[in-house]
Amino acid sequence: MTSAPALAIDLSRLVAGALRDTPRGIDRVELLYARHYLQSWAGDCFSVLALPWGTRTYTREEAMRGVDAICAHWGEDGAERGVISRRLAGFTATLAAPRSLGGRPEKLPTGALYLNVGHTSLSQPRATAWLRRRPDVRAAFMLHDVIPLQHPAYFTPSELRYFRRILDMVPRARGVIFNSQAVAEAYAAGGEPQPPFTLVQPLPVEPAFLQSPPSVPRQPAYFVACGEMEARKNFGLLIDVWRALAGDDGPPIKLVIVGGRGNAASDLFAKVRQWDPDARHVEARHGLTTPQLRDLLQGAVALLAPSRAEGFDLPVTEALALGVPVLASDIPVHRETGRSHALHLSPFDAGAWLAAIRRLHDEPAELARRQALARTFRPLSPATYFRAVTAFLHRLTQEA
Repeated sequence: MTSAPALAIDLSRLVAGALRDTPRGIDRVELLYARHYLQSWAGDCFSVLALPWGTRTYTREEAMRGVDAICAHWGEDGAERGVISRRLAGFTATLAAPRSLGGRPEKLPTGALYLNVGHTSLSQPRATAWLRRRPDVRAAFMLHDVIPLQHPAYFTPSELRYFRRILDMVPRARGVIFNSQAVAEAYAAGGEPQPPFTLVQPLPVEPAFLQSPPSVPRQPAYFVACGEMEARKNFGLLIDVWRALAGDDGPPIKLVIVGGRGNAASDLFAKVRQWDPDARHVEARHGLTTPQLRDLLQGAVALLAPSRAEGFDLPVTEALALGVPVLASDIPVHRETGRSHALHLSPFDAGAWLAAIRRLHDEPAELARRQALARTFRPLSPATYFRAVTAFLHRLTQEA
């Protein structure tokens, strides 16, 4: 086998994400890529950052120091967060130093690979202008979803323009990675230019979700919904269900919604406060680390995923990997990721969700059956995932 080409992995989203206390799902994917390839790529490895003063490249060692600082800042390794912020401040001061460590992407080795799995810099023409000056660089992008193509009503005009700029970069890619067949098919159906090479590879489950014992629901009972509080996530359906559950006899069943405050958050919780002012039935949690999310999921009766549109939906596979039952909307990507291990329900039928949730809570035999089914789920490990991605990246430089 020929020697590995140089790899330049774009970590712009990761650095921008460090402004938040904890990562979003897409940040966690880029972090997984960063840690894997900075540690294991057989050839030279660089990071690429789109910064306010221009696009810069950093060596493997410099990038690893930055990734470690961001990971610690997010509490992904269980560190004390008061100490880590100083580490992150030191890293950002390095980036902003008058004599920056960063080089120019135009000086990357001939025939290098450029890998972008975070979208961010693809939406900034200035950040990727160097690619037009380096036709020898083979670019590979990941498309996490094409929801703006399928459901533009869920997005503002500025969000649609942002996504359009990302799609306009795809013709520059030699290869595109899709995280589900559903996304690949939706992209093709949209009539967009097809790249020379494509890989459909479902996302892996992080090690944190592979090392835990099977789930045991805690008392009092609670269910979890996870994701940015956006209209497409359809959490309003769950609020309607929980309002009905609030009228049941017995102790309250809690719904815990985990995620950032997206465009539907204000309306969602204004609606909740009308009938649950003390948050006895519905609670929102923001800023959970990956270990905290794992622990919360592990004690839940089930994960609820009522989305009307998704690209992958990592919490579905993470919950199943823990042996936690999943109730998911009956959409193509959930059929693909949750397979027969999840119970699929119409995202428009609140009555069906209410009945399924009551049954899981009230019937121990049904809960045991669903848990046993979840435990037959075989998650994709990072090692298996990256073998496929690495082989794909090598194809981009070896085939005409």
